[in-house]
Amino acid sequence: FKTLPSAILLVLIYALSFTFHDRAAIVHDVESTITFDIEENANFAFNSGMTMGHKGIYDVNSRADFYSWMRLGLTPLILAHEKPKSEWRTENSVPNDEEARRYYLFFSRIIGGIRIRQATSVAEEIEDSRARRIFGKNLARIGDSVDIEQHFKPEQYTVMSSRPNFNENKTRWLKLSDTIQEVEATLRKMEDED
Repeated sequence: FKTLPSAILLVLIYALSFTFHDRAAIVHDVESTITFDIEENANFAFNSGMTMGHKGIYDVNSRADFYSWMRLGLTPLILAHEKPKSEWRTENSVPNDEEARRYYLFFSRIIGGIRIRQATSVAEEIEDSRARRIFGKNLARIGDSVDIEQHFKPEQYTVMSSRPNFNENKTRWLKLSDTIQEVEATLRKMEDED
C-alpha cells in the first residue's frame, strides 16, 4: 500500500505540470479559431456586387474553384493587404500597415506567408477496365502515396502527420511582403501551369 499513494502523487504531478507547461487548452482554442475563420470567412463565388461569397473551402470541387478560393477567399483573409470594411461602403479601400499585416486574427504571428505544395502520386493501372474507359486515362490512388483512409473525413492529425510525395518543383510561396499584384500574378501563373 505504500507505493499506491506515491504512484497517484506522481500521476497528479505529471498531469499538473503538463497542464501548466503545455497549455493545451489555449493551443486548442487558437487552432479552433483559425479553422473556424477559414471555414466561415474564406469565401468565393461572390455575387455581382462582390458583397457576399456563396461558397467556402468545402465547396472547392475543381481546379478553377481552388484558384478562385485562393484568390478571393484565403489570400485576402491571411495576407490582409487591406483593412476590412462593412458591406456597401463606397470609399476606396484603406491599405493595412506593415505591422498589422504580420498578424492573423490580431494574435497569431505570420511567418513568411502561405506555402502551397502539390502532392503527387504515381499513376497505376486500375483493375476495372470500365473505369479507365470512362475517365480516358490511367487513374492513381492517392492512398498509395499518402496513407489516409479515404472513405471518411480524415482527422487533422492524420493529414498533418502524413508524408506525401511533394513535388518540390511545384512549391510556391505567397510572401507576406508581396503586393496584391504580385500575389495575383503568382496565382495566375500557378493556374496556367499544367
